[in-house]
Amino acid sequence: MRFSDILKRFVSVEVKTRRSIKFRLFSVPILKIRTKMLSMAFARVFDLFFYRFRKGVLAIKCPSPPDEGRLKWGDYWIAEDLKKEFEKTGQTARIDYVDRFSYPSDKKNARTLTIRGLSPYTPPEGSEGRHVLYLLSHPDQVSAEELSSFDAVACASLTYAEKLKNEGVNCEFVPQFTDPAKFFPSPSADLRTALLFVGNSRGVFRNGVKFALEKNLPITVYGADWERFGVKTAGTGIANADLNKYYSSADIVLCDHWTDMSRNGFIANRLFDATACGAFVISDYCEAIERLFGDAVPMYRNADELKELVDYYLLRPSERREKAEKAKEITLKGFTVEAVVKRLNALFERA
Repeated sequence: MRFSDILKRFVSVEVKTRRSIKFRLFSVPILKIRTKMLSMAFARVFDLFFYRFRKGVLAIKCPSPPDEGRLKWGDYWIAEDLKKEFEKTGQTARIDYVDRFSYPSDKKNARTLTIRGLSPYTPPEGSEGRHVLYLLSHPDQVSAEELSSFDAVACASLTYAEKLKNEGVNCEFVPQFTDPAKFFPSPSADLRTALLFVGNSRGVFRNGVKFALEKNLPITVYGADWERFGVKTAGTGIANADLNKYYSSADIVLCDHWTDMSRNGFIANRLFDATACGAFVISDYCEAIERLFGDAVPMYRNADELKELVDYYLLRPSERREKAEKAKEITLKGFTVEAVVKRLNALFERA
């Protein structure tokens, strides 16, 4: 009998695909490793050694969690789109999630792009590369001290970028964007809705949904955490890969903004994704939308105005199509991931 056969009598390994690996001594389980944990550990070790000794790395600091919960974060999809586009330009890019913002090789990164969401990141002292902060939302939470720790700031609001420039910050307007490879017209009769809203409540009875329900408008909501407000949803969410089908199948897509974002000119990413799909969008009032999209995106200030707009455009499909096509052209001309990465690369060069 071969030694390997004898060994199998004492030690056995049971592998369950995509689930776990179990080691047994005789018939007694001595170790169980979940496949998911093993792959995450391998990825971390690979990152540590690969990126530590790799030159010219661009690190993208993403404020979303690393587990499956990241799929519900808009920041994650923004980071993914940017990574793919940066790699098309010949750069080696990686994404650092919020649980490992401080990375062993951070000082050696050629470039670090920090997506500023709810979690701040401080560039380490003695960095060899350049650091750019991509300010996408909630500017009220970002201090002047934090801004000054970066070589440059890419601001998603034109008006707020001008404000920061006047305060002496090295800042450029770099808007939010969409990826036309994912967001394009793909209408389906099975998915048709009159008034569509996609988004989580985040603990707030968001005005767009609230107003629509108050006025008995035919709204369909997809998202999580709406039960507390008595909102019946059609689902807890829509996979990112399928969003374009839902957007382009709706008669009207509803868009809204957090108060501080609207006040400071930060446009919700949903607007760019939906218009790239050829959807007709109605949004709450945001001066920045008017400035960039003109009358292609009608806006409301209160429940009465929302009802008036929805009632009017539901009866006028030709006008919806005309405005939707105009908005789509604007988005695809200046608000794509390709256009944004060109701006970011130029900003890194000037920083």
